[in-house]
Amino acid sequence: MPGILYPVRLMSIELQIRATGRVRGLSAIEIGALRYWSDVIMEDIEDGTPVDTGFLRDSWEVELHTGADLIGFDIINDADYADFVHPKGDPAPLWTTLIPEVIARHRTDMLRDLSATVRRTEEAMQRAARPIDVLPAGRGMFSRRFA
Repeated sequence: MPGILYPVRLMSIELQIRATGRVRGLSAIEIGALRYWSDVIMEDIEDGTPVDTGFLRDSWEVELHTGADLIGFDIINDADYADFVHPKGDPAPLWTTLIPEVIARHRTDMLRDLSATVRRTEEAMQRAARPIDVLPAGRGMFSRRFA
């Protein structure tokens, strides 16, 4: 069991996809956007982690959730002592303030970007689902009548 497991569920993105009537996970482009933002958040968390040996800072990782039932990511630190590190003079574990502050700093931009990416994906899926006009037999460039 990890020292810290902090789940981040993006319910607004889940609801945006469900509102289209589709049940689907994220597309490759949407996963790329989620990966980008989780990396931005992880970089800030690592930068805010105190360093003695570097083990705690280097133990941060992220696990993406991209399926139809759950969209988001988990922030994980499996250092045994991760839950016990706290700022000097503050008894609360560091992660209880650090992680929420970092997420709050990026929340608006992350959700705006992910929402726009989902919208573009949905628009592309709608365009791909439209029927194409087919020329009647004998009228197309590549059709030929054989007698």
